[in-house]
Amino acid sequence: MKKINNFIDKVFNLVSGGIYGLISMAIGVSFIFISISQSPGFNMAEDTVSSLGIVPRFGGILFNIGLILAGIIAIPFFLYLGRSLKRDGFIDIIRILAVIISIIACISLSMVGCFPPIVDYIVSFTEFLH
Repeated sequence: MKKINNFIDKVFNLVSGGIYGLISMAIGVSFIFISISQSPGFNMAEDTVSSLGIVPRFGGILFNIGLILAGIIAIPFFLYLGRSLKRDGFIDIIRILAVIISIIACISLSMVGCFPPIVDYIVSFTEFLH
């Protein structure tokens, strides 16, 4: 655990933890908008955003890469947030739960970029059966 803390300290000495959050957001939003611009058939009112990941063009690849990077880069931000809440005397159990849930959300965001949204097809198939 001490080695992990030392590594995290080195990472935060290079770049402040808040910057990771800004970079993560900028990458995620930028890649999503670029992906939307590369997908002329995409309609925000009818299509899910995750369906951009299955576009066979360059936009689909950018969408997936953007989500993976955004999720990975956001993890140091939430670790930094947990440390800053500890310094401010925040309740430990709530702080720890918040950091754990945030890291799980970051991993989940990255997984959206790793796996195509086959759920749309499953839902469409089940609607067809009724």
